Amino acid sequence: METIIEACKALDYSWLPQQIEGFNLVASNESDYTALLERLTAGEEVLKVPIFHYQNDLGWRWSALYDKEVEDYTVHIEMPLFSFVDISFVRADLESFWKGLQDRCVKGLTNMLIEPANNFTFTYRRRGIPEWDFSEVMPKELEGFVCDIDPAHAIRMINGSFIIGEYRKMDECTGLLLYYNELRDEYFAELRYKNYPEIDHHLDAKNLDEKIVNLEISMLLSGEDDGKNAIVSIHPGAGGTESNDWASMLYRMYLRFCEREGFKVETLDFQEGEEAGLKDVSFIVKGENAYGYFKAENGIHRLVRTSPFDSAGRRHTSFSSVMVSPEVDDDIEIEIEEKDLKIDTYRASGAGGQHVNKTESAIRITHIPTGIVVQCQNDRSQHKNRATAMKMLKSRLYELELMKQQEASNSVEKSEIGWGHQIRSYVLFPYQQVKDNRSGEAYSQTDAILDGDIKKMIEGVLIAQKAEA
Repeated sequence: METIIEACKALDYSWLPQQIEGFNLVASNESDYTALLERLTAGEEVLKVPIFHYQNDLGWRWSALYDKEVEDYTVHIEMPLFSFVDISFVRADLESFWKGLQDRCVKGLTNMLIEPANNFTFTYRRRGIPEWDFSEVMPKELEGFVCDIDPAHAIRMINGSFIIGEYRKMDECTGLLLYYNELRDEYFAELRYKNYPEIDHHLDAKNLDEKIVNLEISMLLSGEDDGKNAIVSIHPGAGGTESNDWASMLYRMYLRFCEREGFKVETLDFQEGEEAGLKDVSFIVKGENAYGYFKAENGIHRLVRTSPFDSAGRRHTSFSSVMVSPEVDDDIEIEIEEKDLKIDTYRASGAGGQHVNKTESAIRITHIPTGIVVQCQNDRSQHKNRATAMKMLKSRLYELELMKQQEASNSVEKSEIGWGHQIRSYVLFPYQQVKDNRSGEAYSQTDAILDGDIKKMIEGVLIAQKAEA
């Protein structure tokens, strides 16, 4: 950051006009940069390095700066109610950024803020449901544009939005529309032209589809257990090293997905394969709607590829089972009799130090009536591992009971329970495709999917299952 500050400090501001269309120049000086360096020396975090900005009497500001969060030189636009980053003007290096700024500034700010040459939409920082009178911060006239809607009395639109302000010239089909969308809890501003005043005429099909999907998914994840944490277990099928490796690939895919979505993961049991991959892994996913998303992964996952473990380079097909259960709350009573349990102890494998490896702290519990097996080696304490394993067993029994109830109501076919139900195929050779058997959707971005980009695929499954119900 010191290098960035020194580079900005050495810039020549003489080319900058003092005023542009009512906007006055405020350039950073040497004392400003010295103060930033002193903050860095004191151990403070400096995320933005101001270069200069233009500001008008209404509080609108057009700022050139270095943004550490995006690690680039960029332009920020600030308004009384809103703030956004104009990512279309990000530059990879200071020199090209500086030249671009000159053209932008000399051309004027009014064209960018009020009178667009093209139609576009900006999304602004979330502020929550408005409780104040917008007329206090929105003038009656702005750069020749008249506010022809009283911002103190928002107008409801059919798409869940409220128009809170609108500026236009009476003789032109051009203006600035400000509205608040309660479904997304966000403010939007649209620079409009043509076909005025039709609402949402410019929204492209992709954005509209995304909004519809987001709304639909939020409704689909409203089930009794969807908001709970998820307990996930991955078991490789027959096939030795090849299947073990496939199980580890699935495990990594889910870990990357959790990273993308902000879920926290706690490993409960991990058993490495003899040559590669893993023999078994169980983990709990914590976060909003964790089970709602992961329940779509319950079933058999099939992999077709050229095996890296086959010296002849032949094509192999591998299977892994993914079992997902909602974490059972303490207030849910699950009756388990001691006589129905077979409890084994064994030495934990993997990380944990000599104590873990030398003592039989790991626990395996078999529920004899159902054949369900759970195991845990997450802790050095056998007692704690037993408690975790019992929690896993209760979750599995709870899920089993839910499946029985669903089967009785014919909402889930019997074939969907157990090893016999294949839900998805991952083909890496001779072509690349991931196909989900429930949604019928096929995806060609196999690398991205195996790297955790599975949210859209899961959402497609949830929508398809809802349509069949």
